[in-house]
Amino acid sequence: MFKNPDTQELLEIAREAFVADILPQVSPDKRYLAAMIGNAMAIAQRQSAGVEDRAEQELLHAVYGHDSDANWQQFADDLRSGTISEQTHPQLLDDMINALRQELSVSNPKFRE
Repeated sequence: MFKNPDTQELLEIAREAFVADILPQVSPDKRYLAAMIGNAMAIAQRQSAGVEDRAEQELLHAVYGHDSDANWQQFADDLRSGTISEQTHPQLLDDMINALRQELSVSNPKFRE
């Protein structure tokens, strides 16, 4: 049976066509703009995979537990007030670094290279 492409696959198809067929024909004065569009499509493709959201949720779950409905605002408030710290959560720094790395793998994968 024929399977329709999902969002990630559609973005990949569109970006590949854009980079292979359209970008080479763009005038030099519009090449930067076209490259930004291609990069935005790549970021959207990676975001659709949900890696960034999973990393954020893993961090919140590590701090508050899986049953909590904590959000980033509460996390930020708790960090500022000292309710959450490396003393209360020894793995906090490692968990935050891991979440940041996963976010960078979506928004700017070349940063780590």
